[in-house]
Amino acid sequence: MPKTSTQMDHQFDSLLDSKGYEKFSKLYKSFSTSFIKNILASVDFYVDLSPKEGFYILLARFFYPDLKVLANEPNASDAQSLSKNVANLGLENISIQLQRNELEETIVDLLSDYSSRQSALIRVMITGNEFEDIGWISEFSEKFEKVKLIIELDPKLIDSKLVNLQRPLEEIVKMGYEIWALDDQSNQFFRISSQNAIKSIPPLNSYIFYGVKKSQALSMCFFSHSPLLGGSEKMMFELVNALVKDFGVVCTAVLPRVGPQSEALAKIGVATLFAFPSISAYGWWCDDANTVRSKEAQQFQVFDCAMAVEMNVLENLRKLDPDVIWTQSMVMPWGAKVAENLNKPHIWYVTEFGELDFGFKFFSPFVDVIEEIQGTSNHVYTCSQVLRQTLFPAAEKEKVSVLYTCIPPPSVNALASTEQYFQKKDSVKIGMFSQIRTTKGQEDAVLAVSECVKNGLNVELLIVGEAPDPTYLTYLISLAEDLGVKDHIIFTGYSKNPFDLMALCDIVVMASRLEAFGRVGVEAMLLNKPVVFANTGGISEYQLDGQTGFSYPPGDSLALAGQLKLLINDPALRNKMGIAGKLHASNLFSKKNFSERVYFDAKEIANEGRGDCKNPTIIETLIQGAVESLNSQKKHQKFVGRNEVCPCNSGKKYKYCCGIIS
Repeated sequence: MPKTSTQMDHQFDSLLDSKGYEKFSKLYKSFSTSFIKNILASVDFYVDLSPKEGFYILLARFFYPDLKVLANEPNASDAQSLSKNVANLGLENISIQLQRNELEETIVDLLSDYSSRQSALIRVMITGNEFEDIGWISEFSEKFEKVKLIIELDPKLIDSKLVNLQRPLEEIVKMGYEIWALDDQSNQFFRISSQNAIKSIPPLNSYIFYGVKKSQALSMCFFSHSPLLGGSEKMMFELVNALVKDFGVVCTAVLPRVGPQSEALAKIGVATLFAFPSISAYGWWCDDANTVRSKEAQQFQVFDCAMAVEMNVLENLRKLDPDVIWTQSMVMPWGAKVAENLNKPHIWYVTEFGELDFGFKFFSPFVDVIEEIQGTSNHVYTCSQVLRQTLFPAAEKEKVSVLYTCIPPPSVNALASTEQYFQKKDSVKIGMFSQIRTTKGQEDAVLAVSECVKNGLNVELLIVGEAPDPTYLTYLISLAEDLGVKDHIIFTGYSKNPFDLMALCDIVVMASRLEAFGRVGVEAMLLNKPVVFANTGGISEYQLDGQTGFSYPPGDSLALAGQLKLLINDPALRNKMGIAGKLHASNLFSKKNFSERVYFDAKEIANEGRGDCKNPTIIETLIQGAVESLNSQKKHQKFVGRNEVCPCNSGKKYKYCCGIIS
């Protein structure tokens, strides 16, 4: 079984530690290294000019053993150290030359064997006398269509004025490259492709720059509604990972606060900003089904979030200067607002029904929210056809289209012990993988298993997922006891890697009342599992009833039991459907249909600009309502000092909140 990226990371880090490479181990954990490692995944050649002791050479060879790696180290002592490190870490097939002409001859030989369409990453470490490398990059760029650059300058030489920072960067810009600085201190990108930007580069701990030909360059900023890694967040993670890895896109994510999503993004070289680190709200313009509060409270939430976005996000995004801004999920409007502020085009990816599936209560009429999503976007994607037809039935395809995600094959790190979860010998194992909510239909599965047991079938049900509402979990446990199937049903709670458990199952059930997409069904198919699914929402679009699984009417537990019996009694059918499901899912949910399409669409949208994209009005109205309430309160309050707590109940000082001077 191939190693996962997490296992590879751990193995490389352990190897560095075991060999005493403390300096390399620290460098490996940096933001810039994560980005470069991801970029290396999509190139055919890696050329390192002046690699010194060769950290990036070692990184490239370890993670991508089939990558052509060429090194030119003119310093004999450093070349000897590099060769020693290569041998010490047990790596092979690295071409190391002392003379530039030797490197050029090697590349010429390679070019005779490979098409010019091959891609390359060139890294140049400028330590004082390598300016001739800049011209050499131009020659190399002419030979390869896709060339990416990493330019690194020694900070000591910058500080001592021995190296002019502007000169090499200006030359690269003249060659037709876009350039971004990678700031390892703040873990951010900022664009420096204009002469003024180059002149205003601030002092950095490390001077690392990334260059891409302008015809291929793209920078995107993604707004996510949650710090977690639920279904919609995983879609965004997989998209940005593919955009970085396959197209070299500079990606920045704006998240509510630190969490599992920011940790995952950091490992793939995606910069993160946190919009609401000190307030409890996630920045939504809606409440969940169980929250009840006044209109004024809703207005103040939007007001507080608008202030937080301005304070925590806007200035960094001005430095980044993204080409396109993307909003993930309909529940948060700040991507559209920032796109207006920066005069950038905006894309909205809608991944839920909103009112119908989650019962969200929006701060404005839902029909106005849908109209605002369309009006403030250059393009709207939906994650399924049924979602598009339900929310945007009259929209033109040029404005609103379906974008199926690409879900990578689930990583099964270590096969869990069957006996740890399932107690009955030779039982047919059924799994459900989702949060435990009434809308997810776990009750149907419990009732269906009870029916199967009544018919003498040896079956067990594994329910994996957290329970936001503990009362529903308590009800399910009581129901299982009352039906006499308590020992046939296992509740595991939240699982960090549910695929280990899914791999143990024979059948996967999806019983949701309404699901905009239903990624669990795709994950099950990719693991060769037949799926029994409620015939509703997005899942009914991609499942092939009778071929990859069986459907049943949502909420009909007897029909669910009947479909389960067909699979429980026929192991050969389970295997046949599992094989068909994997093939179908692999073809339908491809990179070509997902990240590749987004890249070319975003490039086109970036070139066109905002066009007829409207400015958001709903949040402006809500903010105005909060301001009017504040003004009304001030008439009946004593004077508020700038260092006193703001009367809007934000908890901030007045000078940092309603009394801010812009």
